Amino acid sequence: MTAVSQKFVIDMRYSAIYHSQSHAAIERAQRTLEIAQKILKRPVAKYMQELSIKIQTMLNATHENMTKAGRRMKLDFDKKSTDRRLNLKT
Repeated sequence: MTAVSQKFVIDMRYSAIYHSQSHAAIERAQRTLEIAQKILKRPVAKYMQELSIKIQTMLNATHENMTKAGRRMKLDFDKKSTDRRLNLKT
């Protein structure tokens, strides 16, 4: 857990004595990480780093696809639109 907290700059703090009702989300996240480590048979920090790279790659591809789609929509709009001018008569 220290490696994960250092990798993602998480400030580790202690709270009141274990109380599952108030710490349920934290306990569930902790358990999920422990299960993932057992399943993956590798350090969670390394898995999180690889996952972070995959997410960044996906975000870059998404951005690129959205940019292309925006250009296509603009070209399509420009083909269908007519030239309009504002005539100001004073």
